[in-house]
Amino acid sequence: MNRTTIGASGGNGVHATAKFDAVVIGAGVAELYQLYPLREFGLHVRAIDAALGVGGTRYWNRYPGARVDSEGYVYPYILSESLYKGWSRSEKCLSQPEIERWLNYVADELDLRKDIQFGMTVQSAHFNEAAERSVVAINKCPSG
Repeated sequence: MNRTTIGASGGNGVHATAKFDAVVIGAGVAELYQLYPLREFGLHVRAIDAALGVGGTRYWNRYPGARVDSEGYVYPYILSESLYKGWSRSEKCLSQPEIERWLNYVADELDLRKDIQFGMTVQSAHFNEAAERSVVAINKCPSG
């Protein structure tokens, strides 16, 4: 299997690389849903997110009255029975704070944080034909 190399350069000029089977960009609703099964398939996987926590759009959009326009039953992942049964929504269309709490609950219950690199942005990504692998360059966010 071809692996992906992630390279990061620190502010001190130090470069570090790591190899992964899959890289997920982001730590929002869809990305957390992808991270877990990839890991369960036995793949060495990493998610990269500019934010300092999970949530994606729900992390960044914190304005008063922010909520989703889909009914709350859309969000519970059926990745594990305990995850599904361990959370109950408080209203039909969830508010931003509740969605963010839900995604933090998912990340904690499924132990996803260990596979997420927060406070990083993707600078570039390309396939290196000679090495037969994708190369992803990441940078630390100014706020991260």
